[in-house]
Amino acid sequence: MARLQQHSRMHQAIVLVLSLVLVGSCASTRPLPQPQRVVDPATISNALHTARWDIAVVGYEYSDQGLDYRSAGLLPVCLVVANKTDERPQILVEEARGLASSGEYLPYSVDEAVRLAVSSNAFSQATRKAAVSGGIGAAIGAGLGVLIGLLTGGNDLIWQGAIIGGAIGGASGAVSGAAHSEAELHAVAREELYHYAWKGEPLPPKFTRAGYLYFPGNRDIGRVKVVVRSGATVETYVMGIAAPPR
Repeated sequence: MARLQQHSRMHQAIVLVLSLVLVGSCASTRPLPQPQRVVDPATISNALHTARWDIAVVGYEYSDQGLDYRSAGLLPVCLVVANKTDERPQILVEEARGLASSGEYLPYSVDEAVRLAVSSNAFSQATRKAAVSGGIGAAIGAGLGVLIGLLTGGNDLIWQGAIIGGAIGGASGAVSGAAHSEAELHAVAREELYHYAWKGEPLPPKFTRAGYLYFPGNRDIGRVKVVVRSGATVETYVMGIAAPPR
């Protein structure tokens, strides 16, 4: 009887230890969401100010994290618009233009941006890095979210795969070779480019929105033209591309 009781206590202890280990292994290692302050475009250099809205265009700069989209042939620029009225203005991606000395350039659709990015040497290098490291966590980094994090005044640690990596399910887990790495990185790039792209729906009253336009890289684009539609009113604005905040 004593042996049975001793065995039972040992069994309970083992179950308890295993439970604690499992609970610990399931605990999130990602940083918790932090408060995000909406950026005021009026505080950004080169911003355009009107009585109805403030508009700014901020350049992307690779931060040694995630995929280097400039090396991938893209020029992502972040469009930030503050609607100061009760109107519902709309800026369509297909009506935006990148202005260079060689002419005007249309932005890529997100699908085109994805195809361009994943066919680049930068993507191949990121794939090799993921395969060697045994996981794509290091290859994801913060990517496009770094600039969004800076513009919203939040802790950019929440962009370290917390949104994009979580969207494809445990992105920092082990991978098996370059083929698997490439498939997962393709999903990451696609999710990231879609997640942070400018959304063309009308802006609600007294609302600020930020998102990326994806222009061709290596075309010396220095200014961006956007068309703002509000009811029967159509206005065109041209802005220089501001340097990203440090």
